[in-house]
Amino acid sequence: MNISIPRIVKADPKWSPKGWPEDYRDQAYSLEKLMKDIKAGRKAAVEGLRKLKDEQLEEEIPLWGGKQKRKTGVFAYIGELYHHRGQMAYIRGTVKRLKEKDPGFLK
Repeated sequence: MNISIPRIVKADPKWSPKGWPEDYRDQAYSLEKLMKDIKAGRKAAVEGLRKLKDEQLEEEIPLWGGKQKRKTGVFAYIGELYHHRGQMAYIRGTVKRLKEKDPGFLK
């Protein structure tokens, strides 16, 4: 949310939010910080996507493997977000059911 979609919207494969560390993925951030970053990324991504015009979706931009239409990148990353959201829903549901069977689960 914070990097990939804004990079596609801006057609700048090196763009990062101000103050974003290059080694972000390698850090052990708190859940609170991660959630704050996710919310900020969602806001930036949605605002950027809303501003795109139909003709901009057809523009060729630098993506993985060379230049492709912007809409290809947008579609791929939105698909990734929903895929991972589904995974989280599955995990939450599984944990909930296991806790119902065993109240001491994960304690």
